[in-house]
Amino acid sequence: MIISIVGQAFAMGSDGTIRDITIQPGTNEFSRNFAWYAASNELGQVQLARASYSSNGNFPVDNAVTFIAAEGGRATFLEGFRASHVTVSGLEPNTEYVYRVGNGGIWSDMYVFRTGASDNFSFIFVGDPQLFNHSASTAAWQNNINRAMTRWPEISFIVSSGDQIDGSGSDVVGSESHYSRLFSPSALRSLAFAPALGNHDVAANFNSRFNKPNLDWANALTREVAGNYYYTFGNVLFLHLNSNNIDLTQHRAFMQAAIDSNPDAMWRIAVMHHTVYGVAAYGNDTSRRHFHQLMDEFNVDVAFNGHDHIYSRSHQMLSNTAQLNQTVNEDGQLVDPTGTVYITGNTSSGSKYYASTGDFSAHNAFQYQSNTPNISKIDMTPNSFTISTYRSVNTAADGEFELIESFSIVKTIDIEPLLPQDILQRLHQHWLSMPLRLLERTNE
Repeated sequence: MIISIVGQAFAMGSDGTIRDITIQPGTNEFSRNFAWYAASNELGQVQLARASYSSNGNFPVDNAVTFIAAEGGRATFLEGFRASHVTVSGLEPNTEYVYRVGNGGIWSDMYVFRTGASDNFSFIFVGDPQLFNHSASTAAWQNNINRAMTRWPEISFIVSSGDQIDGSGSDVVGSESHYSRLFSPSALRSLAFAPALGNHDVAANFNSRFNKPNLDWANALTREVAGNYYYTFGNVLFLHLNSNNIDLTQHRAFMQAAIDSNPDAMWRIAVMHHTVYGVAAYGNDTSRRHFHQLMDEFNVDVAFNGHDHIYSRSHQMLSNTAQLNQTVNEDGQLVDPTGTVYITGNTSSGSKYYASTGDFSAHNAFQYQSNTPNISKIDMTPNSFTISTYRSVNTAADGEFELIESFSIVKTIDIEPLLPQDILQRLHQHWLSMPLRLLERTNE
């Protein structure tokens, strides 16, 4: 058995209860971050094995790798519970794994997740789940996320533009139940969930609930909540920004460091809660308009936003000006466009909707509001980005998704696809960066 001392843990209590398991992306596609609440004083552990070793629904203990959290100490606002954070590394592409999490010998049920390809992959974008003690929106959220995974089993993770919950810093204790509703879809035991920090999320439990990779504690804090972090998947760099903090100097330092660490990323995608170019109640709110300076400066391809509770897509924007003179190929795809496209998500749970409040054609290319939850599927190849946005025709478990629009960008720069030996080399480099203790156990 391999023991890896990575990550960190938060644990308290004594009855071994485990709840609200969630997965976040790791630093890259070869790792995943786990978080959960446990009524235990013991350090958190994740046991992981290839799914092929499992039989008859039993967890393959003898073939499992155990990853143990490095430290504990952070309490939660749920009485008797603390949060465990553990990072799992050394994953291989296109592989199905089984896992369980535990504290002090008490284990969760066994769950399954699958890693995708590094060069061609898909993910889901959701706007403002904003869950609270409301059964209809919770049921709609559960059904939409579970249905998305059933319809598109190839998706690797979910990106959220923030406002995961409706709670706030004024009622942190009450918001813990909102997070339980957020994590309630069974698909979230298999899909990584990457949240932006929304204005309704600004409370210390955002730190304990999510195990975010490359978290920046030096810049852009809001009430001591860290919301800036980054990760890569294939040749895409994802930059999550805490737009509750409007100090561009701090965000600039974070983005520069992330880009310097990933100079070969072909695509740059920013995720922040507040809309930069909205069309509804916040379309006239220009308090985050200046964030376009960062997108311009760092050549961000796509910026995902929320907060507006209506779906919209901007023109390609550069220097706060629509870039209308673009090349479009025979398939309707933008070819090597200038500027950044800003995509604002509608609510993915139906918690609340806003109507458009004016003419925003100076920056807006498309908008849609049918007062039904929306969800977007993004397909990435080494040289293309395609987003297809759907509305939930029926939020019941047997409901359907109806296509609203598709939009695609193509880059013509020559990109050589990752060959098997390239993937193996990246895996080898990843293993070399892991703790010495893990390497020693691997060679036993």
